[in-house]
Amino acid sequence: SDKYVTAESYVFLQPDGERSIIMASGATSMIDAAAMTKFFVPYVPAARMVTTEVSQVPLSGVQALLSSAKQSKVLSVLDVDVSPSVAVEQAKLGSHEQLPSLVRTADVLKPAKHAAVELLSVLDPNLGSRLQSISTEETAQLLLRLTGCKLVAITNGGEGCSLVSASGSSAHIPAVKLAKVIDATGAGDAFLG
Repeated sequence: SDKYVTAESYVFLQPDGERSIIMASGATSMIDAAAMTKFFVPYVPAARMVTTEVSQVPLSGVQALLSSAKQSKVLSVLDVDVSPSVAVEQAKLGSHEQLPSLVRTADVLKPAKHAAVELLSVLDPNLGSRLQSISTEETAQLLLRLTGCKLVAITNGGEGCSLVSASGSSAHIPAVKLAKVIDATGAGDAFLG
């Protein structure tokens, strides 16, 4: 129907394998809190894990899913690969004011480095210009402290990823070096399995 349009994504590859993605969210932009509660939340208690992302679904829908998982004691994972400014100002998924609650509700937070830095500026505006010079590991530590998540895993493309857990464990895992990267599309999704 004209009301429910399939989402579309256009991927533009750069010679180094990196990419830019333009998304038209279609029907996914209609999965607000009411739709999420009606169509998805009833299945959460039977799940072992729930994953969602800041990308195409309105933040109110993402919050409803994460809150349901927390209430049902189901592990929740939030993937933030779209910068908060893009999610709020360009994609119109919600407001900057919704972001702190969203990331504090997830058990596992998996942002891309650029999104993590921007999230920190939303969570603690006092960090200011210092954010541009901190390491991925320090970014993960700060996010863990400011969100209360069980695990923060920051992906950083060819630099690898940094993981920090509430139990005090941390690790930096370097990226596998390839002779030539053809297409990095989906790398963050593959990271989550």
